[in-house]
Amino acid sequence: MGLGAAAGTAAEQVPGTAAAVLAKANAAQYAYHELERIMFVCLDPCPWQGREYDNHTTDLKDMKLSKLDVDQWRAAAKSWGAREILLVSKHTGGFCWWQTETSDYSVKNIAWKNGRGDLVDEVTRTCKRHGVKLGMYIYPGDDQWGAGIGSGGRTSDPVKQEAYNKVLRTKNSRLAKMTIAIKSAL
Repeated sequence: MGLGAAAGTAAEQVPGTAAAVLAKANAAQYAYHELERIMFVCLDPCPWQGREYDNHTTDLKDMKLSKLDVDQWRAAAKSWGAREILLVSKHTGGFCWWQTETSDYSVKNIAWKNGRGDLVDEVTRTCKRHGVKLGMYIYPGDDQWGAGIGSGGRTSDPVKQEAYNKVLRTKNSRLAKMTIAIKSAL
């Protein structure tokens, strides 16, 4: 039953009843709730390391993704009723899945598509083509800047903080502009 099911009930019309004083979801919250199922996609160097968190021991050239098929992901998501794919585009270790100038620790330095692949672009396009919503998750920390797991993006060296903030803002801004442009072009 969706959030809107209780709207307009008799209890809401009676002042002082619990239903009359409960908070109501705004339009954005209601729309998010109605998504109900979201597929979370997190692919990073960790599988090549056999661990949960990236420790930068993987030679990026070893990341061969010859069978990667984002349409398969989308089909899997739709098969169980997912209405959105949430892609982790920047990971805890700092690895980025789009062509970025802010870091060498990214898709541009893996073997997939000879370093010219762009997973963010591909997932954005398949979602748009097939009517699946898309969410992007960018982890705020980055080990290479001393802003490790759980840091919330705070560097261990305060002198580096403003420079890292600029890099992170650049990544966020570029990723947002890129996904909007791709969606608009389709």
